[in-house]
Amino acid sequence: MKRITSLFILLMVSLLGVTVMAQSLDIQGKFIKSVGSPVLTPGNINESKYYILYNTGRNWFPYENEDTTGLKAISQNLNDFVNTKDDKLKVIIRFEQNRTTDDTRHYYLKTVSGKYLKAPTHNSAVTLVDSKEEAGFFLISRTYTSTAHTAFNDGYFFLRGKTSEDDKTHANLNGNPTNHATPVVGWATDTIVGTGSNNSIYRIYPVTIEETSTVATVTLKYKLNGKIYQEIPDVLVEKGKPVPSSAITQLPYIRIDSYDYQNENVPDDLSEINITCSPVLPFQVSENTDNLKWQSVEIHRNQGPIKWKYAGDDEAISTVSLANLSNKVYEDAYLWAFTGNLIDGFKIHNKAAGADKWVRLSGDYIQISATDDNNLWFLKQTRSYDDKTDNCCFHLKNDNRLINRFAPENKLKTWTDNDQGSTCHFMSVAEPVLNRAKKQIGRGEVLPLGAVGTFNATADQLKPITDAYDAALADPYDFEKANLLGKLYSEAPYELIKFVPNAYYRIVNASRKINGKNCMLGFGVYNEETMPLGNEPMSIVPHTVGNVNLIWYLEQDVNNEDRVHFKNANMGKYMSMLPQSNEDPGAKFVETISSAGSFLLTPKEAENSYTFKITGTLGGVMHQTAGGNSWRIFNYDFDDPASYWYLIPAHYVEVPLLSNGNDDASYATAYFPFDVASCEGATMYTGKVNGENVDLYEATEGVAANNAIILKGEKGAQKATIFLGEGTGTSEGLSGTNVIKNVAANSVLTLGRSTDNSKGTAFYTFTGTSINANKAYIENAVSQALKLNFGETTGIGSIVTDNDSEGEIYDLSGRRIESVSKGGLYIRNGKKIIVK
Repeated sequence: MKRITSLFILLMVSLLGVTVMAQSLDIQGKFIKSVGSPVLTPGNINESKYYILYNTGRNWFPYENEDTTGLKAISQNLNDFVNTKDDKLKVIIRFEQNRTTDDTRHYYLKTVSGKYLKAPTHNSAVTLVDSKEEAGFFLISRTYTSTAHTAFNDGYFFLRGKTSEDDKTHANLNGNPTNHATPVVGWATDTIVGTGSNNSIYRIYPVTIEETSTVATVTLKYKLNGKIYQEIPDVLVEKGKPVPSSAITQLPYIRIDSYDYQNENVPDDLSEINITCSPVLPFQVSENTDNLKWQSVEIHRNQGPIKWKYAGDDEAISTVSLANLSNKVYEDAYLWAFTGNLIDGFKIHNKAAGADKWVRLSGDYIQISATDDNNLWFLKQTRSYDDKTDNCCFHLKNDNRLINRFAPENKLKTWTDNDQGSTCHFMSVAEPVLNRAKKQIGRGEVLPLGAVGTFNATADQLKPITDAYDAALADPYDFEKANLLGKLYSEAPYELIKFVPNAYYRIVNASRKINGKNCMLGFGVYNEETMPLGNEPMSIVPHTVGNVNLIWYLEQDVNNEDRVHFKNANMGKYMSMLPQSNEDPGAKFVETISSAGSFLLTPKEAENSYTFKITGTLGGVMHQTAGGNSWRIFNYDFDDPASYWYLIPAHYVEVPLLSNGNDDASYATAYFPFDVASCEGATMYTGKVNGENVDLYEATEGVAANNAIILKGEKGAQKATIFLGEGTGTSEGLSGTNVIKNVAANSVLTLGRSTDNSKGTAFYTFTGTSINANKAYIENAVSQALKLNFGETTGIGSIVTDNDSEGEIYDLSGRRIESVSKGGLYIRNGKKIIVK
């Protein structure tokens, strides 16, 4: 009977042309208990629920304004709406489906006061009206995931205003950045449904509303050292339960240590919650002026490393561009210290001016003065950076003006916006020197000593500087420690290693990592056991010094001496020109220098640089993409960290040694595409196949490229280090390979153990089918096993008896000696000799 009566009334209203006025939402005396997960599709919208709209492009929530004529915006975290009431409820929207059309995605949008959002036209403010008929409705459509408009993006919506199903004159809801009073406007009337500006994309969050009788209204009292720092009134906490951490608002520049009713149930009559806090500041505070902690202050960072600088007493503080890398501590005029606290404010001192003067406001300018007023500064968060923990803005108490860089004069003045020009960052007194020195002394995250840009010195020679570095790093606000580091570093008597062409290098990416290790230019996927060969795309493998695939000969371009070709040592092939897009398969190996890429190496910084941008012949820079096992090399047009590289001269290669349980030594073979001069951790031999033996000769004058090497270390030794350099020794009857070589099973001999492990290390028949790169082997052997025969030395000019005294004799260190011993190795007339 009631349904019939309601339908009759609606029919009469329609016939008489009466407009139905909307009623306000029944949420007075209620609060937002929770915010749910976002709606994924229009079909998930429920007319009986309440919602919040979030503009993803502008990062704000629209809400009803004071006189209920339009919408304003609020920027805050979504969860900050939980446990709020009264004015915060104005953010709530309700959806009412328009059943006069066939599209189930058509909804009226109703606000707290009961008014409706009026469908906007392009670039017009969204207004609120009393009736649905005047308002129009909105088409709720998901955004598309691609320009092809073939797939939807669940949870992201355009809200297109309409007055009829075929209406194309009204626009999407959009965000206006220039007018915070009327932030919601219409935009883009002619776009395809499901498309438009990013500032027209909304998320729709359901909220749960409950009666306030279940909650207590309390004041949050934040305390530092027992004193009230700040109070937040009218906070709702649920009665009969402990207070969750989500109910305690996190204020800037403090850490919440504990609070009342954290583990106890809230009583019905609770009116306040005390919160114990500690300061967490973006700068270091000094306890008193007797021991000030000095630091530099950077402002307007988006325009460069611009620092505060003392210009004189009662003069406006200057702003000067000053690099964050320095050979020594900044001048006193750039050093500042802070005394005070968050409650009473901070005084700011300058080292050049003296501790008895302060930063103060004088008119519109910020200056240093002994006048003790207008000099207690309080902190305000910036709006310009996502990370708001390492920066702040400064203002006087009860004054909304902020210290700001006035760019036309390069002076500090005041400004009311907490933008980038008002945002200050802080750097310890030691940090500029630490930044400069760390990689040049081998303290960087990636760069070892010996790389281009590091000091050409040993770790022992640099120990005074590294000790000073470690001390300054441990206490970066200590002026004396920072000053000592700056003095030792700037006076260091060592040259920096320079880049020179026509030499071997390892090329390390400054940004990309795999398994925690910076990547190196090479070939093959990062599982080094499955490296491809041939003209496979260039890839990246982790930083290691035992893989010759990662060593490159940077050959000077004969047509342009400023450029080099990249020639892989093992492959003996060149890197091609860089592909022009990520759709290409990546750089390749090419056989001839005429097809090779030609690259310009540009230091990132003009002075003391250790990172290089590598520019190809087509203009883009060499960039390492990311992507699973195929981190390839492309041409890139943007200044990206993965487009910078370290250059490490390849002075040595590490070779693992293997021990046989029946041997008193450890062994390995090696075979390199370059000369090697010497070895540490093992004795280096060349070899000659002699029947069923391999005669071994100690390679005291190194080994020439592409000759087999046998290494013998002490029992249990795990690796040998082989140094690149001039070598003349050769092997006979032994072969080797610089790339993985496929062979027939049982066709060659390789160094190893007998099958039953009963015999010593020798060359045995290889039952496998693949020989690793940079290893030696023997073909066409007369036996299935060839013994190792040690005892002779390569590079000996002659053999003499101990009675032969023709010419002065020296030991291998170059010292002249008067007598010799049988079997000894010496130098006479520039040649090595053995005494018999």
